[in-house]
Amino acid sequence: MHGDLGRVRCTACNSEQEWLTDLSTDRLCPSCGRSGHLRPAIVWFTEIPLYLDEISQALAACDLFISIGTSGNVSPASHFVAEAQRHDAATVELNLEPSGGGNLVR
Repeated sequence: MHGDLGRVRCTACNSEQEWLTDLSTDRLCPSCGRSGHLRPAIVWFTEIPLYLDEISQALAACDLFISIGTSGNVSPASHFVAEAQRHDAATVELNLEPSGGGNLVR
């Protein structure tokens, strides 16, 4: 959902590949050869998280949803407990402090 810091994405050709070395604007995209278009393959604030359709399908199919180490305050993840419950999954929260969605856990 948040991406992979060990990968890069090219904003010019939309390719993605493993990248474990330093990243700078002069690096060429291995797919299209353009420079200045590589960025970490992660989701920045205000960007839409990845794989939301697959996450929704998994929440609809799960029997047990465990929420671990989250504030429960940031959307869309803050809605995962309720979505799993809508599909009759049991839910558990494992946090040092109750999350914003802790009252939903059953």
